[in-house]
Amino acid sequence: MGMTKKEATTIMSLLETAFVMNFPEDDLKAKLWIEQLTKYGEYEGTLLKAKQHISRSKFKPTISEILKIQPKKAESVTVPEKETHVYKMKHDSEYASQYRKLKERWEQLKREWAEEDE
Repeated sequence: MGMTKKEATTIMSLLETAFVMNFPEDDLKAKLWIEQLTKYGEYEGTLLKAKQHISRSKFKPTISEILKIQPKKAESVTVPEKETHVYKMKHDSEYASQYRKLKERWEQLKREWAEEDE
């Protein structure tokens, strides 16, 4: 969830005080900032970036310069036990045999590469 409108207006008020962003006079601009901040912004991170911008720049910020985007939340995926490597090694002889062959081949390649380096 993005930041609230109250949090967005807190950030915008801070920027208005520091840079005269003209939010009160430009309704469309204010609506755009509120939309972007509430939809994509993370409050604490955006507030920090706004304060840093105030202390480091004499120019008005763009939305992208102060917006701290919320990280996307990953969905957890449960792999069925029968599809796991450990299960297949115990219960699928063909899988286990193929795995051992590949592992042996890998070890052989590593030895060959080590000899080439010497």
